[in-house]
Amino acid sequence: MDFFHTTRKDSASFLLPDGSTSFTYFQGQHSEVALMRLKETSLSMEALLLLLMVVLDTHHVEASDPCTDYTVLDDNWRATTNLDTSAPRCDWQLAHMSWQGWYRMVHQGLSLRMPETCVPPHRCGTRGPLWLNGPHPLPEDGIVTREVCGSWNGNCCSKRVPSIRVKACPGDYIVYELVSPPNCFGYCTVGLDTHQVEASDPCTNYNVRDDNWRATTNLDTSAPRCDWQLAHMSWQGWYRMVHQGLSLRMPETCVPPHRCGTNGPLWLNGAHPLPEDGIVTREVCGSWNGNCCDIRLPSIRVKACPGDYIVYELVSPPNCYGYCTETKIFQQRMKLKMVLEREPSPAEIAQFTLQIREKLIQMGYPNDTTVRMV
Repeated sequence: MDFFHTTRKDSASFLLPDGSTSFTYFQGQHSEVALMRLKETSLSMEALLLLLMVVLDTHHVEASDPCTDYTVLDDNWRATTNLDTSAPRCDWQLAHMSWQGWYRMVHQGLSLRMPETCVPPHRCGTRGPLWLNGPHPLPEDGIVTREVCGSWNGNCCSKRVPSIRVKACPGDYIVYELVSPPNCFGYCTVGLDTHQVEASDPCTNYNVRDDNWRATTNLDTSAPRCDWQLAHMSWQGWYRMVHQGLSLRMPETCVPPHRCGTNGPLWLNGAHPLPEDGIVTREVCGSWNGNCCDIRLPSIRVKACPGDYIVYELVSPPNCYGYCTETKIFQQRMKLKMVLEREPSPAEIAQFTLQIREKLIQMGYPNDTTVRMV
């Protein structure tokens, strides 16, 4: 079936030649596909589904964007200022590294990057430091390819690692599609330039919390975690919640007691902001004794950041309460809107949503992806 197709930086529109049906894909805080029937037409639900598949295939959703789908690499020994190689680290020997996919380098919540100039041997906690032999891209450059050099025996580029792909992301951070290096070489990191990191911006100055026990689906409280007792938590500054490199967020609805690995789950009593909202204030409730808001913490500040993640200025809770995280990945949600000249039957809705779900999973979305009509 022929149709008219136009694209912009943040959207793609499709219009049937007879002017009967318009499809628009919006890329923003959430991917969204809006289906609007402009006038009466004989198109069936099957025809609508076919056209929606074309929209999704043509304008692929955020699941494949390395700026939202990466693994966090937080190793302070990679710093170019680290001269200690008494026990050298060799990247190819790190058992926990798969060297598959994209990586973002951080330390204490601050974004780092690979150095662009030669690093002498026996730095970065390794024998052969690896550095980027070329400038980093700008966000408008998209994904670029760069050579990686390894220093050894007085030669700045004694070893050339297979070229890697690099992307500059909204929010002033870099992601790399790293590969496993040979021998005892290791990737180095340096701090971003001062114009790239704004210390006062919580979107670039935060602590990473990666605790899988905080999931709302965790019902094990045989050894409950109490946030105020965690010795490694200072409860100062901003926090970003992640798991295996994917961004999470606090739930916006009541969480029953004895979940999230704690006695009293803490949840956000209000909607998360959009990036354009800036920093907002939200109430935090703690569930206990059958009461969804048995305690109210001092209001916290929340910000939605470029790159589709949330940061929170958390405070230390009293008693045995703990902050919860949603297990569904925030940036991989898609909302479908349909406006039709007639109300589809329950059977049509069920079949339509099932086919959409199968398509999304085929495109790389998680197997637990859900689609619903609202």
